[in-house]
Amino acid sequence: MHNQYKKTLQVLAFRKCIFCLSFLLVCSQLNSQVELTLNIPQSNARLITRDLKGKMLITVANNTLFRWDIRTGRCIRQFKLAGNLKKIKLSAGKKYLITAEQEGDDYFLGVYNLEDLKEAAYVKVDSFTASAKNYISERKIENIDINETTGWIAGVMEKSVFFYNIFSKEKKFSEIPRGNILYAVAACQDGWLVAGHNFKNNNQCIWKISNTGTDPPEELISFTGYKNITELISSPAGQYVLIVADYKKIIFLQYSPLKQLELSLPEDF
Repeated sequence: MHNQYKKTLQVLAFRKCIFCLSFLLVCSQLNSQVELTLNIPQSNARLITRDLKGKMLITVANNTLFRWDIRTGRCIRQFKLAGNLKKIKLSAGKKYLITAEQEGDDYFLGVYNLEDLKEAAYVKVDSFTASAKNYISERKIENIDINETTGWIAGVMEKSVFFYNIFSKEKKFSEIPRGNILYAVAACQDGWLVAGHNFKNNNQCIWKISNTGTDPPEELISFTGYKNITELISSPAGQYVLIVADYKKIIFLQYSPLKQLELSLPEDF
């Protein structure tokens, strides 16, 4: 009788195992057919990024940052910006959001942790330029980027570059040679890449600026046949940079050794 009871338990355990495997298979098939959607209430919301774990989305609308749970569709964190948002950029490693904000006639640089949207820095741009010898009255921030490891931020205005360290609070300011207008900036392995227009040669250029910003800018490469470079997007390690230029033009640049590959988007893009 004991053997029969033991055999019955083995049969029940086997059936339970079969049931569990069947259940997991059905769930797997159902999950592959389910498309998760997130109905964001703000009609003017702009998607910024998804977090590294793929569980959260970050959007911005009405000068407010929102953090959404993809699985539940719930907003779990929001942060109202102090100024009117003029520019926003995600750091290469998805650790920070960097913003250019305007309050009245003043421009501010904002840095926010992507994990919790807490403010890491908020600095008035005038504090960088007040000691400049040839101060340019135009204070509009054209582009921004951050080196996540060192904490240095670089921001470009039309004719100058300013630097701020979110850890040491150190500030620096650098002016470029006359006859150039800047549009974009990105962190690279050992400094910064800055893009703009060189009116002397009438072409688009990329300059390298050292981490300290004290050395004269070094022209690395120039492009003919382009009207404007609008954005530089660097890889997390700073070895590669995507250059967005003109309509349907993307240039892939390997920083070291310097090498370029031009890509064109499909006609129906």
